[in-house]
Amino acid sequence: MPAERVAIGAPAAQAGRGVTVTEVPLAELPERVAGYDLVAVSVVQSADGALVDLPALRAAAESAGVPVLLDATPAAGWPPLSLDWADWGVAAGYKWLLCPRGAAWLAVHPRAFERTVPVSAGWYAGEDPWQTVYGLPLRLAAGARRFDLSPVWLAQVGAAVALPYLASLDRTEVHAHCVGPADRERAGWRSTGRLPPVQHHGRGGRRAGGTQLSGRSCAARVQDGHRGRRDSPRPVPSRRVDGTQYFGGSGQGGGHTAPLPRVRPEPPSTRRRDTLIKGGGLLAVAVVSSLTWWLIRGSGAEQPQPQGTLVESPLTSGEFRYAVVSGPVTSEDCVADSYGDVRDWFDQHQCEQLSRSLYITESEGARALVSVSRVTMPDPRQTRQLKSITDTSGTGNVSDLVRDGTADIPGAPKVASGEYASTVAERDLTIVEANFFEGHTDKALLQRISTDALRLAGTLP
Repeated sequence: MPAERVAIGAPAAQAGRGVTVTEVPLAELPERVAGYDLVAVSVVQSADGALVDLPALRAAAESAGVPVLLDATPAAGWPPLSLDWADWGVAAGYKWLLCPRGAAWLAVHPRAFERTVPVSAGWYAGEDPWQTVYGLPLRLAAGARRFDLSPVWLAQVGAAVALPYLASLDRTEVHAHCVGPADRERAGWRSTGRLPPVQHHGRGGRRAGGTQLSGRSCAARVQDGHRGRRDSPRPVPSRRVDGTQYFGGSGQGGGHTAPLPRVRPEPPSTRRRDTLIKGGGLLAVAVVSSLTWWLIRGSGAEQPQPQGTLVESPLTSGEFRYAVVSGPVTSEDCVADSYGDVRDWFDQHQCEQLSRSLYITESEGARALVSVSRVTMPDPRQTRQLKSITDTSGTGNVSDLVRDGTADIPGAPKVASGEYASTVAERDLTIVEANFFEGHTDKALLQRISTDALRLAGTLP
């Protein structure tokens, strides 16, 4: 790890248990990965806004087989990010995600799931918290919920408002808004061939051109070209004119005022499932319990909900409860993501979209891996024709995310050897395959799970 804030270096407090933490310069991090048990680093450095070289770090870590923990707290919200390769991702929401203090998330890669120990697990880490709130043994959820802490309720309700709003903005526009002032400032100074005069005034701050700056090297960021997270005000809404969201400065001078239009949702279509969720309490916490909020887009025209109305998640609204362990993954190349006769059929009939995810559920002491795929075809006739093929044994199918190598889940069963269910809705075909971990057998229970999981198509984009 580089010279980070104390929070990410917290394992140093475990020195008595033999844990050794080594600090290295940020630029040297990729070349120093080999030989360590873990790399922990902030995507953006809190002290000076420097960015870690993520592609180089990923390549070095994968080559050396060293797991990586990324802290996205100073980053999530202003630059485009793709962090799904890391073993663990953590982020607090009180900075660029505009959430109240107390909202924070952990993302665990499937390959790191089994070796991640829920050391702070409590009543909320159960599959159904109200059924596991009393008594022993501790009954942890089968999926990532086992890592949940009891929520800071009001913070999560605030996050349920802030995050969908941020997700409605164009991320390219947000990024340009946040780095634009620094880019213009650097361009101005470079055109003169000079750099801003800086006087250091100890911990109290720096002065550049008569302006008081914090003691976190703000002037150095302008001078060195770092696109630090403090280059411009956060995108806090100030007013709305003719449906367009405008942003003002932070009240400290030099604020860049420019419109950041929301991304307009597509018109409703029969293949999109609206999952607009409004309200608070347990549902708000469940919805915002992972960083994937940042990736959610409204899929249809916004419909007003009565105050206090809760829309239940497909993950928890049926006979079984599910946790997402991989996906969703979408593509338009159904030939590459299928096999057997189904692949040959796709070679002659182009699909419009394929969406896939993997889930885990637990019932009667048995844990099952569930694959849900939704195929959208150009017309309902082709959809029904495809269903007749996939419903026939020995004809192949759409590849699940373990089969195609996308997901690495230790001990994952072959879902294609388990139970199957499918359903058609207009141009959409939903396919479910499920099988038990550890060789458990209960055909009737597995068929119930497969049929129940058809509703999970509502969680797919």
